[in-house]
Amino acid sequence: MQKYPITATLIAVIIIVLASPVSRAQPNQQPLKFGKDKTFKIAQFTDIHWDNNIAASCEKTLDLMKTIINIEQPDLVVLTGDIVTVSPAREGWRRIGELLALYGKPWAVVLGNHDDETDMTRSEIFSYLAELPGFIGEVGTVSGVGNYIKPVLSSDEKANSSLLYFIDSHAYTDMEGVGYYDWIKFDQIQWYRQQSALFTAENNKVPLPALAFFHIPTREYNEVYNLSTSVGLKNEDVASAAINPGMTAAFIEAGDVMATFVGHDHVNNYIGIYHGLALAYGQKTGFNSYGDLPQGARIIQLFEGKRSFNTWIRTYDGESYHYNYPFGQSFKNDGFTFRKSMEINDAVQGLKFRYYEGSFKSVEDFQRLEPLKTGLIEAPEVNQIREKSNFGYVFEGFIHIPATGLYRFYTSSDDGSTLWIDDEKLVDNDGLHGHKKVESVTALEQGFHSVKICYFNGTGGQFLELGYSSIHQQEEKIPASWFFWSR
Repeated sequence: MQKYPITATLIAVIIIVLASPVSRAQPNQQPLKFGKDKTFKIAQFTDIHWDNNIAASCEKTLDLMKTIINIEQPDLVVLTGDIVTVSPAREGWRRIGELLALYGKPWAVVLGNHDDETDMTRSEIFSYLAELPGFIGEVGTVSGVGNYIKPVLSSDEKANSSLLYFIDSHAYTDMEGVGYYDWIKFDQIQWYRQQSALFTAENNKVPLPALAFFHIPTREYNEVYNLSTSVGLKNEDVASAAINPGMTAAFIEAGDVMATFVGHDHVNNYIGIYHGLALAYGQKTGFNSYGDLPQGARIIQLFEGKRSFNTWIRTYDGESYHYNYPFGQSFKNDGFTFRKSMEINDAVQGLKFRYYEGSFKSVEDFQRLEPLKTGLIEAPEVNQIREKSNFGYVFEGFIHIPATGLYRFYTSSDDGSTLWIDDEKLVDNDGLHGHKKVESVTALEQGFHSVKICYFNGTGGQFLELGYSSIHQQEEKIPASWFFWSR
């Protein structure tokens, strides 16, 4: 037999193959892809709590799922845990699988804490589901059952455009003194980090927009409800693990995952943004599940080539809680009163400023004083007219809004700052403090609006930045081209 030497080139090829992201469409599975309209829609059903002993409730749940699928026409159905929770489990999984097969929808599953309290283990559930039409889940190679990745191809099928991560959040911990619910394990986090890095490397070092689905919320869900980016209801405490292994930090650090979607807490359905990562609940689906929220689903619409998505809750009563990421508010203009713009015929680019000196504790301390200096400036930047300490500025003029819509404005400052639009204090970031960011949302008509920015510095660091975001624009500094003064 002739022997062939293993060349450096062959070794390199082997390494590349072994290092490539592992998750691809399985045999006989059609790959997920964006449609011709460059959107990809997901219906998240969660906490069905199928119980064959309460047949009427199960039929109502199936009817609801049919209704939502008929209305929304999702490209993928995702079941996020506590789906079939009473034996015999196979019958419940069969009925749900038959429904999804009827519509020809691909479907994915992550398991909840109750799914293996039946006569089927987690492994047995996935083995059975693998036999059902349209199921795209995989067991995975790390802790738990059901850790896998599904790329979503571009509409021309030439490249991956988005990623969907599915992660097993397990059930209950056996350790004493560390709470009740289990947590995502370190090897799962490492698996995610490695796979995310490989997909990013494949995409010219640019993270692909991604979503992650699991059942039990992470501890960070406690921190987003009261933020200005939060929309929806919180009617019970977050039932997370007591220990935080760092899954959320890994998502934020890797930079691909835009949002996580969970179930578990049946009367929570809110979404909010935590350090750039949206944390979202689904809408409980099952008529056997506790709580008085209406049964329904969360709908998620991805956009090809954009790090953005729209999401809303769908029930028998219709749509609610419309939300755009990364804007963090509704993507619809319904129900908002828009501030009227004004006509300015002699607008000149830039702003007027007044400069003050003194030991101030608030922007209110100096505005009635005589300024030491006045003039014009391109934008409200203290860097350009910097003084050492104990000073204040008022910048006034007009801001030109490019399109009618909702806008989130912020001031980030050290020390205090305020932002007024149309004579309303929109952002109050006043007082002596270190570097601090405060934001607020308003609805504005296209055109000119009056604007006033107040800032003061005590001692120590000095900083002022004004920024905005909207449905069509990720957060950035307000460009100087938006500011005007009138002769």
